[in-house]
Amino acid sequence: MGVTVVATLSGFGAVNFPFQSMHSFLRPVTQQQVADVEQRLLRTMRLIASKKRQELLQKQEDLRLAAAKRPAAEPWLSGRVFEFVKGPWAAMEALAAAVGGGGTAALERRQLEMEIQALEGFSRELFVELDELIQARLRELKAQTLLGQVMNVLGRCCSAICIYKILMSSINLLLRRGGGAEAEDPSTRMLHILLDQLGVPLPMDRWPDGGSTHTAIIVDCGSHLFKVGLSGQDLPQAEVPAPSGGGFGDAAFWQRMLQDSLGVSAEGRQLILAVPFTPSRRAREDLCDLAFTLKASSVFVGSTAFFAVLGSGLSTALVLDVGAARAYA
Repeated sequence: MGVTVVATLSGFGAVNFPFQSMHSFLRPVTQQQVADVEQRLLRTMRLIASKKRQELLQKQEDLRLAAAKRPAAEPWLSGRVFEFVKGPWAAMEALAAAVGGGGTAALERRQLEMEIQALEGFSRELFVELDELIQARLRELKAQTLLGQVMNVLGRCCSAICIYKILMSSINLLLRRGGGAEAEDPSTRMLHILLDQLGVPLPMDRWPDGGSTHTAIIVDCGSHLFKVGLSGQDLPQAEVPAPSGGGFGDAAFWQRMLQDSLGVSAEGRQLILAVPFTPSRRAREDLCDLAFTLKASSVFVGSTAFFAVLGSGLSTALVLDVGAARAYA
């Protein structure tokens, strides 16, 4: 899971970093372009304010006319007689106002509201465009500094690495390559140069061929004698008697034996168990205890140490020969 997350983040960085730092991908923006958009935004805001002021004046005028048409307080009896006589004429006047001037005023108010809404939407778009132009202008100014030039060079390097990775992955996928020296990536090749040619002081005698730290522990269950060694050696490095009773599920025994013999720890390493095809019940219990007590990351079971290594696809391994005869991986 961790390898997948790191690979995803590194791939995103290799693609995103050049777009953020290289001059070729930066949007060319001048100060005049930023000033033009600022002026357009200011003119739009002034126009919106003018339209809203006009709308407010229309509403105030409508309220004033409505208040002027409202009749003053009159006596009750005379007011009733006046309303009875004036009723038909008032209805006709209201209808004429609605057909004529009143309808035109309402239409103008609706048109004014639509214009204000359109101008407000346009002002929001101008504000977003202005913000993008300012950010692009700042990136362009930063790219002209010494730090920007360094970032430009690093972006070109990341682009070259990304293209190389894509090409090599495609070639390996099409030609079904399984890795090897001919398909090494630049990081692994540089690590080999630093370790092999420059003589970096590292305990190379404790490492298997190739410099991989993911060594595997192989247990060949035969007799009561444990022979411990590294792959590529003619003879085991140490011979350790098996624990009393023939059981080998004691974690303390394994940790002490590996630390004293090879200076390595069994926790987190790959565990390969070479056992007979029909192990006894006690042997099966010891194998399960060994796998859990050593906290092995994975377990392979085979008939011999050689075939166990071959079946697991490993080229290097830490060999523990448990038996009277010698076993080599």
